[in-house]
Amino acid sequence: MSAARAVRCVLAVCAVVACGCLLAGVVAAAPLRAPAGYRYVCPLPESRFVSPVNTIVVRAGGAIDPASVRDDAITVTGSASGRHAGRCRLADDGETVVFTPAQPFQPGEVVRVQGPGGLARARGDALPPLAFTFHVSRVDPRTQPRVRFDDRDEALPREALHAPPAAARAVASRAAAAGSDLPAGMPNVVVTTLGFPNAGCTAVSPRSSTDIGTLLLVDNAGQPLYYRRFPTDAVDLNLQNGLLTYYLVGDATWYGLDSLYQVADSWVAGNGYWADAHDFKLLPNGHALLLCYDTQIVEMDQVVPGGNPEAYVYGLVIQELDSDRNVVFQWRSWDFFDITDGVDVDLTAPTVDYVHGNAIEVADDGNLMLSSRNMNEVTKIDRETGAILWRWGRNAVHNDFTIVGDPRGFAYQHDIRFATAGRVTLFDNGWALDPAYARGVLYRLDEDEMTATLLRDVRPAGGGAAHSNGSTQWLPGGGLLMCWGAGQVFPQVTEVDANDEVTLEYRFVPYMVSYRVRRFEWTGHRIDVDRAAVDFGAVPAGSVATDTLRVTNHGTSELAITRFVCTDTTHFGADLAAPVTIAPESTLAVPVHFRATAAAPFRATLYVRSSSTDEVIARSIQLDGVGYDALAAPPRGPAAAALAPAHPNPVRTGTVVPFAVARAGHATLRVYDAAGRRVATLLDAVVAAGDHTVAWNGTDERGGRVAPGVYVCELAAAGRRFERRIVLLR
Repeated sequence: MSAARAVRCVLAVCAVVACGCLLAGVVAAAPLRAPAGYRYVCPLPESRFVSPVNTIVVRAGGAIDPASVRDDAITVTGSASGRHAGRCRLADDGETVVFTPAQPFQPGEVVRVQGPGGLARARGDALPPLAFTFHVSRVDPRTQPRVRFDDRDEALPREALHAPPAAARAVASRAAAAGSDLPAGMPNVVVTTLGFPNAGCTAVSPRSSTDIGTLLLVDNAGQPLYYRRFPTDAVDLNLQNGLLTYYLVGDATWYGLDSLYQVADSWVAGNGYWADAHDFKLLPNGHALLLCYDTQIVEMDQVVPGGNPEAYVYGLVIQELDSDRNVVFQWRSWDFFDITDGVDVDLTAPTVDYVHGNAIEVADDGNLMLSSRNMNEVTKIDRETGAILWRWGRNAVHNDFTIVGDPRGFAYQHDIRFATAGRVTLFDNGWALDPAYARGVLYRLDEDEMTATLLRDVRPAGGGAAHSNGSTQWLPGGGLLMCWGAGQVFPQVTEVDANDEVTLEYRFVPYMVSYRVRRFEWTGHRIDVDRAAVDFGAVPAGSVATDTLRVTNHGTSELAITRFVCTDTTHFGADLAAPVTIAPESTLAVPVHFRATAAAPFRATLYVRSSSTDEVIARSIQLDGVGYDALAAPPRGPAAAALAPAHPNPVRTGTVVPFAVARAGHATLRVYDAAGRRVATLLDAVVAAGDHTVAWNGTDERGGRVAPGVYVCELAAAGRRFERRIVLLR
């Protein structure tokens, strides 16, 4: 008998034994780990339910000599399929070797991996011996039907889950009667509270029981900057690495749009899995993190009494793709979680979703944090080895933390995110708890003392819980942005400042639900303008001033400007009839005007908009003008503005900065450190003529306390700049 045949015979015996174990439903997780001398291998030794098209990944630590990476460096032999030819390559980190078999493995067989076959580190030493086996699944993920994002995320019927409160229905009816110039079916964003939210725009993906999810980018006034409707659900619009990323349910693909709103990149899962809609992270090094749901047939009657002997059980897979789309890291719930870790999950049902991963995040130390909704758990995973570092959740089966200040804990949670040093945010759906209410939360995690301390607990003004969906985002300055998910919470989006005061709230009309909301600063360039703001200056009351705005189409096809929308048509407007077409890389001159009706400052926003049946693109321009009494000439010269000394000065906790302007107009008041770096912006607005005071509490623009020292306060107004020094003591 040849050596190769002997190996296949041994593997065949192992396969029979392994198959019997799997059919017996022995699916409890074991502490699997890489062989000695290796930081990471995939699949893990003795792992089960491995995809028939899985690659083999090995990482020993340290740079690999590229010349040693040959196709025969790793030997892969299946108990039924025999030896597999394939391609061996070095990933872009220079340390990870990936072997891609030329043919799939046979369902249910045992595969042996041997090496290193000449693999060596760049410093010259050979990699340690490598030998392990794994068990191929009976199920090929490529042939499994993909469950809709909504069906998996909402166990309740969509009609019941998305039914709006009575108040929302009344508002929707009034809005429908009023009509709109925007595409049919596009949700209207109604701002119910507007204070001083963070700069930028918010990204949502509204959907309902009767309409698919769309992409929507709106400014703080609720005006659309970008909208796109596809033939299938679109989910989770976000800004990452300069691209607007989103997921299309129809083809299980993540896409990235550039500033011209053209597809610049796309990502699909590897190893035969379907990428899932719940989360996607683009990393600074060009790698991508994504989630996959892995359906396996498990004899659950061997796991729990009354279990289904042919149950479909959803496992979870995390993948990291490098810039060449190699799977360089894969983590599977089958290797580390027990099916019985599910909380309030019917383990006797025909379908069992025991993990339901819905968020993946990179922690401040580079490791991964996973939110598992159906386990009420957040798990930290070693990104090098895949080992579990800790498990957190008062209402979970496993919890390694002492929880301080939060006797209720979280449940059905979403959107675990790193906020700032030692702090994380989370959206607590709170659905299965008593009392049931949703909240955005901020925790401090002390991983030395293993304590989780609740720092912030923000709830919707009207109460209510969210069965699914939802997000919480940490904002510059210490604010939080919440999407209240699917349930009976109304409005759908709330932003609060560092003191938990509401600065922005809006709702969708008609009533819809968004999976998440994200705030970021974004400027699209399909419609480009020669300036972001037009300042008409001082204009005598009763007079009209004009200017010209230049609008450019940077696309490769004609662009129809369908409407000029102004938030104050009494005082401002565009003097060009729409629609008007702009050829590719051509510029259109748009006359604009300001009508001063009184001696007062005025401000508006002009939107240059292109709208079609499935897409809206808009560019906003700020318009400013100041009307003055025509009988009195506008003041000029040094007396036009003044900056008085701050008091008290020196200061320990806070000071007041007085200033005056002789006429209404735009003014900024900023604080700089001794090196000339901007520390804080105290004022950036149109102010009325007269005396004013602005307070500074010794913090920077993120709300952090600044160091003691000498600072410069600068007033810019009436075309001049004024400076005063402030000495800060502690």
